[in-house]
This record gives sequence, C-alpha cells and structure tokens, in this order.
Amino acid sequence: MAAYLADWRKFSRWSAAANGEPFDVSRLVAREVAEFRAAESAREQKAATINRCMAFLIEYTRWAEERGDIRAGLVRELQRIPRVVQQQLAPRGLTRVELRRLLKEVDVRASARDKAVVYLALYCGLRLGEVTHLRLEDVMLSERKGLVSVGGQWAKGGKARVVPIPATARKVLTDYLAVRGDAPGELFLGERGPLGRNGITRIVTKYGAAAGVKVSPHTLRHSFAFRYLAFSNNDLVGLADLMGHSNVNTTRHYARRRLEDLEQALEGMDF
Repeated sequence: MAAYLADWRKFSRWSAAANGEPFDVSRLVAREVAEFRAAESAREQKAATINRCMAFLIEYTRWAEERGDIRAGLVRELQRIPRVVQQQLAPRGLTRVELRRLLKEVDVRASARDKAVVYLALYCGLRLGEVTHLRLEDVMLSERKGLVSVGGQWAKGGKARVVPIPATARKVLTDYLAVRGDAPGELFLGERGPLGRNGITRIVTKYGAAAGVKVSPHTLRHSFAFRYLAFSNNDLVGLADLMGHSNVNTTRHYARRRLEDLEQALEGMDF
C-alpha cells in the first residue's frame, strides 16, 4: 500500500508540474501517462518500479471509471501503453583494473588466512556458503595439482562437485595451511572458532574498501566466471560444471554483455 501511495504522489506531482496546473483525475489522458513513463525511463528508474506504477495507474483508473469520475475507454488506452522492458545484462564482475587493485591490497596487507579466503573464492568461483563450510579434508594440494571438493549439502541445488585449484591459488593455500596446521575441521578458522558467512564477507569487503572497490564474495564468483570464459573460448558447459549449475541456461547469463562492455563500445562512437 505504501508503494502505491508513493506512486500516486509521484505521478500527481509530475502531472501538476508538467501541465502547470493542479492535478485533476477527471482530465487524465493516456498521452499524459505515456509521457510520465518516458520521463521515468529517462531518469533511469528501474523497469520494475516504472511498471509497478503503470499497473497501479491502470487499476486506479478502472476504479475511477466504474465510479464515473473519468471518461469511459481510458483504461483500454492505458493498457495499450507498452511496459518498460528490463535490459538483460550479465551479472556484474570486477573489471581488470578493479581486480588488480583488490589483489594488490590483499597481497600487501592481508594475513595468510585472509589472502587464502579471497584467492580461493576468486580462482575457484565458489559460493559464499561453500567457502564457509569447507573442511580441511576437502582440499587436496600438491606441487603440481590442487582440488577442492564442494559438498552437495552446501552447494546450491545439492550438486556436489570437484573444482581444480589453479597454481596461483595453490601457492596461497599452501602458505595458509602451513600457518593453520593440520587439525581436522573447518578450513578457515578465526580466534573463536570457524569463520561463518559474516566473517568471510567481512574479509572480502574489508580489502575491497581499502582498495576502493565495491566487492562481495558473490562478485568474486562472477569475476571468476567472466575470466574463465575469456580464457576458455566461451566454454559454457565447462563453466557450468565448475560453478555447480545444474542447468547450462543459468550459465548463459555470463555470456551476455556487461554494462561496462556496452559503455566502452559506445564511448568512441560518433555520427
């Protein structure tokens, strides 16, 4: 109800300002609503927000029409106004510059544990819950090989998988395990026991803030996906296996163009 009241106030104020006269619902016309929709789009309001407001105006107009407060047929005219379509873009990952700044901050300031958290999440594309519930026995490291087993109970959809650990992350994990020791249990430990979801998130955001980069564990997962596709000639099937997607259509989101890609493509365009 609060959202609808806000929509009504927004539209009535816009109408009064646009027409230079107090808003009068009996003088409402479809062109005015279409212009309001265009104005909201120009202000880069979310498609869902604009469409919700449009739906409310139609329902209100239907009620007003039944009361005889407005002319008949206006509801049908409003229903013909196209809804705003949300542009389907890829999820946001970090740019190469942002990644360099984040990793430099981690390399300079982070403890062995914090560094391992960031590198494992980034280089293996793990979900926050998966990183949180990893146990020591889930990680297998050698000089030339590394694997991390992600348990099905913590993976989305219950799909267990094994993810290779690249050489860079293997080195970081090896350094951490030398400090952690070989006591069984959760992989990442804090002063009071295993690190929870909040602890893992704080580690990632802490170094992101220091580097001036807005980042979360999920952003690292997105960044992994984009880098893998770039290095694997868009191997969506392989990426689906690595990320634990049961349906490759979920993975296809990463094949879409990102907003920064579109901005870069248009930056130098001229007519």
